[in-house]
Amino acid sequence: MSRPVRRPKADSARDYAYGRYEWASFTQGSPMQDCIGTVLERLQFLLGNTAYGRPQPRARPFDVRRTISGFMPWVLVGAALVLGFAGIYTWRRGLVVRADAERRAMRRERAGAMARIGELGARLLAVEERGDKVDPAAAERHATARTLYDQALTAKAMAEVGAIADEGLELVTTA
Repeated sequence: MSRPVRRPKADSARDYAYGRYEWASFTQGSPMQDCIGTVLERLQFLLGNTAYGRPQPRARPFDVRRTISGFMPWVLVGAALVLGFAGIYTWRRGLVVRADAERRAMRRERAGAMARIGELGARLLAVEERGDKVDPAAAERHATARTLYDQALTAKAMAEVGAIADEGLELVTTA
């Protein structure tokens, strides 16, 4: 009766030992005593213990609550990331829209200011070519407007440059 149970364990112990010494016996040669000792140690272990370690825990049935509670932190993190990135995208898009509006306003004001400065310069030159006396306040407005034109970085500042050029135009027209 016990023979059929021990025979597979003895074969397993033999296979374990020969498999363990297989490479060493080919390359270095191994004493037979070591191989037999390993077979006997393994057989003793197999007869007294189980070869495969502790028994596995019993399978648990599928639990919806456990599955949901396992995924819930990841779902919350994903939702937070989506909401966070949506907020950042909206904020960044607002910045881009405002920057575009400022750029368009700056271009419009710069063109208007340059046209008024050019017109003021042309009128001052025409007055001088006629031989009339140029109003120093109008010439000062022209020089100030040209200097501030290079320094203006916003549409509001460029509008001020245009206003200075308009003041110079009024002084030339009234003279």
